[in-house]
Amino acid sequence: MESITTKCLIDLAFDLSVDWKTLARVLGLSEEVSRICDDYIRNVFEQAYRMLQTWKRRNGSQATYQALGEALSNDVVSRNDLAQKYCAGRNRSSLDEGIDLKGLKTGMVTIADMLSIANNFGKEWMWVGRLLGLEDSLLDGIKEDLSQTYECTYKMLEWWCKKKDSDATYECLARALLHRTVGMREVAEKFCVDHREKKIASAAPSGEGNTPIDKKLKNLTLNGSTACEFAGSYTEAPGATGNKSFQGTTPPRVPEPADDCITKNVITILPYKVWKELAIKLDPERPLGGDYKDLACEMGYTVEKILYFQSRNGPTEALLTDCANSVSIDELCNKLEAIGRSDAKIVVDEWIKKKTTNV
Repeated sequence: MESITTKCLIDLAFDLSVDWKTLARVLGLSEEVSRICDDYIRNVFEQAYRMLQTWKRRNGSQATYQALGEALSNDVVSRNDLAQKYCAGRNRSSLDEGIDLKGLKTGMVTIADMLSIANNFGKEWMWVGRLLGLEDSLLDGIKEDLSQTYECTYKMLEWWCKKKDSDATYECLARALLHRTVGMREVAEKFCVDHREKKIASAAPSGEGNTPIDKKLKNLTLNGSTACEFAGSYTEAPGATGNKSFQGTTPPRVPEPADDCITKNVITILPYKVWKELAIKLDPERPLGGDYKDLACEMGYTVEKILYFQSRNGPTEALLTDCANSVSIDELCNKLEAIGRSDAKIVVDEWIKKKTTNV
């Protein structure tokens, strides 16, 4: 028997609404109803989802579509419509319904976009995390450890990139943002769509493409556009480095890279994978020098600030985040050479070579 998926439970919880308590009793979870109501007060959607996840966790491989369908069809519940929709036909493709994904940026989500996206989230961040495949235990831990929505969202996206690696793409993120339980179309359009074609069209004479591009953008269907990881704006992470905070003003944009001078851009355009590889090389402390502390010193940081980086779980990432909007790729490479870490510079060089080859 096929075990029911988390995405299906999310959709079902959305449709189930107040009927979740009745279904819980039929599923043998009567004793959990009061606890769930108290833990997630005034949030019926969350209550329904938590109940379904409790059932799935308790029953393991026995938590099948057939078992759920039988419970939904029970005379006490009388939700044959949902049994038919989610169990009989195994209709688990609602994540894709009505979503045209043409015209999205290709590749992994960049640090720059992660920082900016995090500033556009509200309470939806947990649902997006679930739709991206993160476990509830991880998301609950983030919520418990961090107080600000921005911080929770960024940490959620960061964990998603770590766990999914090359599969943490703009397409996956757009699917989650456009899911009917989230409905963040504006955010998906702003950060996941390739806007380079729109910019080219805006430079054309009147009547030669502006209106069609705007229409395509509205429907998330920028046909024929080319990938651009560099579109979008950069928002500095509040409190990410201990001495900076978000003031609500419009942050500077990440510079649009020219094809022949990609290394002049700030390091926010580097994908998360590159940051991670640099951290692997620079995080371990080296008695003879050449670790993140030497890089920070080379960048002009004070001893107090370097000690702050040292206190973080990811000191290299904390350092790079702090200087992300002021240090160019060229400068980073030069400073890596200066501290004798040509091996770390190669990581960046390989990415530059790949990007310039694909241009």
